Formats: sequence, structure tokens, C-alpha cells
Amino acid sequence: MDILSKPTLSDELIAAFVDGRTTPKETQQVLRAMLTDEEVRDLIEYMIRDNDMGDIEDECEDGQTVSVSPLPVQTNKTTSLSETQLPMAKMAAKSEENLCGVRCEEFIMYKRNIPFDDCELIQIAKANNWLRKDGVPLFYIGELLARKGYYVMRRYESNLDDIKRAILEKENVIVAVNSEILYDKKDHKKTEPNHAVVVLSVGPDTVTIFEPLNKFEERIQVPLAKFMLSWEASHCYMVKIFTNPEGYTPQPIQMDSVPLNPDLTDLVEGIAENAHDVWAVDRIEEGYTYGIKRDDDLKKHPDLLPYSALTDKEKNYDRKMAINTIKLVNLLGYDIVKKGN
Repeated sequence: MDILSKPTLSDELIAAFVDGRTTPKETQQVLRAMLTDEEVRDLIEYMIRDNDMGDIEDECEDGQTVSVSPLPVQTNKTTSLSETQLPMAKMAAKSEENLCGVRCEEFIMYKRNIPFDDCELIQIAKANNWLRKDGVPLFYIGELLARKGYYVMRRYESNLDDIKRAILEKENVIVAVNSEILYDKKDHKKTEPNHAVVVLSVGPDTVTIFEPLNKFEERIQVPLAKFMLSWEASHCYMVKIFTNPEGYTPQPIQMDSVPLNPDLTDLVEGIAENAHDVWAVDRIEEGYTYGIKRDDDLKKHPDLLPYSALTDKEKNYDRKMAINTIKLVNLLGYDIVKKGN
């Protein structure tokens, strides 16, 4: 039997986890089960919601932390990426005047001793359509810090190790969560993120965060289980802010399991050919001409040929870009519809 299946979790272990009495090893076991068994996750969420836990103020006495290896967010019993949509356009909005996204960035500026003017930042965000009346779309969180010269990297399907590693390397982390789950509200929709918070540390049983509604000096500790459930609402969306370019590790959205509509096959080839032509125009404007071998000093390039003359290996570079673009459009909640259909 799979060690992550529900029968391996005794009633006593689940109750101890809800009460915050599990060891780091037991906590890790329960979290793994929550990520792989929908029944376990629903049961624990129900128990947490109905059990008056209060705020957990102290970390474990021995100061241990749970070492969680990277875990796949998608599981056999939950909806796969090919069956759902990434919440790119969802709003981080659950704070006064829907400013939680902006407030998180201001907090990081405050922590890094970067001078800022609150009104000016709000006006910049509004002028660039990063801040709207409903809040800040998830994919625009971090733009104000980028204007201050910081590197900003966004990614879905992150895990606790990603957060721990970023914090260990003195980087800042903003995550998108469902505030109703995080703060134990009775009525909530699991699938919708609506809030942004800054993660400051991850302990064995709790996560310390900055809540945008509070003062910059205040910190909140929330149960790790609640944090994970609320974070899953955004497909574990994480924004990392850093200063060293070596901290950039590209992690594109994985789309191997996302099906491609057969009706769009011709569109793939059309996008691929046009992408090649766009690339060729840019090279020609830079002074490049055709050459059997690439020579950047003489500005010669062997791919300065019509798309039809390229080898399949060369065409596949553009085809891959086209296929992933079409899949991403679908994954982010948009449909490509042929006119007249």
C-alpha cells in the first residue's frame, strides 16, 4: 500500500496535527498525505475550521524545521494542469481599497530601506494598469519593485522548499492565497486566490507572514496546514524578489500534459513561420546576411533563409514556441476561436 494513502494516518495522528502536537517528521507525513489524498485534505480542513485552535505563537522548543523535499502539487486525485486554469488574472484584493499587492511590495521596500512614497506608488500602479478597482492581478505583483531595480521572478506550482531556499538566500517572497481559508472563514471557494502576503519564515508547524492590513512591524503566525490549503488556491503561485542575477533560475510553466486541440495544427505552423520571419527581420536590421556558418563578427547567419528552406530541427525550435504559446493561452483561461466557427 502507498505510504501516502489515507489508511496510514491514524485518527490520533490527524488529531495531533490539527492540535499542533505533531513532531516535524509526523508533520511532514501529514502534509504529504494532504497533497496526495483529497479526502485527507478535506477532513483536516474541516477539523481545522471547526476546532478553535487560536493563534499559534511559539515555534517548537528545539527550533527544528521540517525538511520538505520538492513535492508535485498536482496529484492523482486532484485536478491536473490540463484540466484547470492557472489564475493569472485573479486579483490580490482582500485589503483596504484592494491594495494588498501594493502593500506587500511597500513592505519589502521598507525592509530593504528603500525610500518610497505611498501615494506615488499607487498612482504609478494605476497608471500602468497594475492596480485596478478589483485589486492587483497576480501576474503584476512585483512590478513596482522591478521599477526600483530589483529582479522579480514569478512561478506557479512552487513548494515549501522554494520558499525556504529563497528566505535562506536573503530573498523576499510574496505568495497568493485564499484569505478565507487562511483566516478560517466559514464561506470560501477553494479554487480562488484573493489575497497577497509576504512569507517571512517557515517553521515545523507554522508560517510567519506579513499581513498587508497590519503595520509593517507586525507579524502573524498561521498554522502550516492552513497556509498550504490557502496557497493551493493559486496553484502555489510565488513571486521572488532578489538582487543577484545569479538567483534567476528559469522555471517555465510545465505544459507537457496539456493537450493541443488538433484543429490548431495549422495555426502552429503559421505562428512558427511568422516567428521565424520576425526573427529574420530583426537580424537583417542588425546588419546580418546569409552565411554558411554563423559568424557574429562578420554578421553572417545560416538560418537567414525562408522558413520552408530550414531543416526540421531548425523548424522545431519555432514550432515548440508556437505550441507552448497556444497551450499557455488555453491554460490561462482563454480560448482561440476561428472566426466563422
